[in-house]
Amino acid sequence: MPTPDKTAPAIVLRDPATLIAYAGNARLHPEAQVTALMRSIESFGFTIPALIDEAGEIIAGHGRIEAAKRLGLAQVPTLIATGWTQEQTRAYRLADNRLAEMAEWDDDILAAEFAALDALDLDMTLGVATDGGGGDSHVTVNIQTHDADSFARSRTQVAATLARAVDRGRRNM
Repeated sequence: MPTPDKTAPAIVLRDPATLIAYAGNARLHPEAQVTALMRSIESFGFTIPALIDEAGEIIAGHGRIEAAKRLGLAQVPTLIATGWTQEQTRAYRLADNRLAEMAEWDDDILAAEFAALDALDLDMTLGVATDGGGGDSHVTVNIQTHDADSFARSRTQVAATLARAVDRGRRNM
């Protein structure tokens, strides 16, 4: 199997409308996530280039590209995977997502970071939207952890953060 070019590729600006979504993308991007990605791009810019193959098909970054399209961005940063075989490209599509899922949170540091951000009284909008019909909004918070103690600390921190936001009357959280 050929070795991918491991030199630092140059960032190439591309029109997101010209990029091709991989039809076999196993990662789903629900509306709430795309909305959150749009808000992140609006706040911080398009900070992580999408990885594409030489034909312009997306390898990594489908959600960010969808958010960019919806925002009407004319260009997004991309990195081109040069010299990759179809097998390498297919394997990396899955590895990119699975490797990120293997990371863990340090709950004590995370709690301190939330507390520091909360003290700044920032608008911590997560991008959950309603159907626009004036009905109730529903928020689902998923927490994954490997042990009960870690979950208990996370649950307490998330509950406290949500309670403070509700007390302040924040919407679209």
